[in-house]
Amino acid sequence: MKMLARAGALLSSLLLVACLPHAAHAQVVTLPQVNNAGGNKVGSQGSVLIDSSGAEKGTVGNPLVVSGGGGGGGSTGVTQGSTTSGQSGDLVQCATTTAAPTYTTATTNPVSCDTAGNTRVLPAATESHLGEVGGNQATITNAQTVTASSAYASGNAVGGLITFTNVARVSGGSGLIQSVVAYTKSAQSSGLELWVFSANPSGSTCTDKTAFSVAAADFDKVVWVFSISTWYSGGTPSVGLSSDRAIPYALASGTSFYACVVTRSTPTYASTSDVSVAIRLIRN
Repeated sequence: MKMLARAGALLSSLLLVACLPHAAHAQVVTLPQVNNAGGNKVGSQGSVLIDSSGAEKGTVGNPLVVSGGGGGGGSTGVTQGSTTSGQSGDLVQCATTTAAPTYTTATTNPVSCDTAGNTRVLPAATESHLGEVGGNQATITNAQTVTASSAYASGNAVGGLITFTNVARVSGGSGLIQSVVAYTKSAQSSGLELWVFSANPSGSTCTDKTAFSVAAADFDKVVWVFSISTWYSGGTPSVGLSSDRAIPYALASGTSFYACVVTRSTPTYASTSDVSVAIRLIRN
């Protein structure tokens, strides 16, 4: 009977070891059986796990760290900031799909990840914005190719159709045109207009030293007509300003808008690179 009791205690100890995670240098010690006052054997007083120093594991001062499951039996209780290489343990996993899954309410489902390794998170709709905050300012200048040493007629386009690129941060974006400035290398004081279009006015005519005309199909693309009527002379070069401010624009697609410079006088330019136009804007 004594042999059977001891064998049972040993078996209990072995089962305890099998159920615990691998603790480095840990051993199981089985406490002996004793007789009670009636002379009968009392079951094993239990088994304890001790570490390599002989201290009992599972006490307040020497806790036994148990893995959270998942079947791996890896090392646990690593120090924060320790080197990852060589360590093992449970991993938090998520389900990877090319598109967001659809879940049913009151059911338990995994966290969802995309194929780039990003966890799908849908922020609540608030006035807090992700990314750049505040006005994104830009100045975009376009040099026109004009006709030199030949007077323009009133109503002529000065240079061809301008494409102002990157006026929106994203395709179909929007913003505010804060100011328009015309630069000429020769002394000028004649009035100019800058017609701005939210999309390409493909049916209209904007050809250098040719009468400017807007097709009926392009009228709804007009964002604004900036009048450049105030000129300042810096010797020979001149700078013309528009008084229009904070004109909103919104693009149907892409990140560019289009413009045409039109004269309302009869200027003569000294060179083919005499004229350039700059817009200063805030991109939403």
